[in-house]
Amino acid sequence: ALALFKAVGAKLGEANVLQAIGDVQQFRDDRDAALQSYAEALALFKAVGAKLGEANVLKAIGDVQQFRKENDAALKSYAEALALFQAVGDRLGEANVLQAIGDVQQFRKENDAALQSYAEALALFKAVGAKLGEANVLASQGKLYLIDDPKKADEFLERAVAIYRAIGDRYSVPAQIGNYGWELLRLGKRDRARAYLLKAAKLFEEMGFMDYAERHYQAAK
Repeated sequence: ALALFKAVGAKLGEANVLQAIGDVQQFRDDRDAALQSYAEALALFKAVGAKLGEANVLKAIGDVQQFRKENDAALKSYAEALALFQAVGDRLGEANVLQAIGDVQQFRKENDAALQSYAEALALFKAVGAKLGEANVLASQGKLYLIDDPKKADEFLERAVAIYRAIGDRYSVPAQIGNYGWELLRLGKRDRARAYLLKAAKLFEEMGFMDYAERHYQAAK
């Protein structure tokens, strides 16, 4: 497809294919190649004035950089993507980028900034009716309160779980409960972590996901 788009001079088609190639490379953990494909796609989207394509690629570049812990670079890519999503009025794209920015800020322990980014993302997810995005952000917000306000953390988690159940996303229920346990383990709170890990393990077991269940049971020991 790429060769054909090049042959007929269809730069937008070429850009879309390069972005898709980058997505596959990222999925295969070939991140250097993914960044190269994304960079080529980005140049083409800019050349034809496709701002939405440009924004989506910048978000994808930021995701690769975040995975590689290149957090300053990731925030720069996300900021550029955010401005473009806002310029074209893509509120869902804007929400996804704000959530990603919050994730980087949470990793850097910039908790106040993370809460602000998550709050903005949450408002946008609600505005466009993106229930899955709303639930994911609520779960992320809750993790920020695990140490200072455990009750508030559980309230956020319960709100997220209620949405997952309402939209039929059974997997995310134990996954997010387990994530709270893993986060508490990382923070050195093993006793508190056990309750989340055991609850997640039992739910995974009920769903037939035995490998996931065993992993959580082992972590709870």
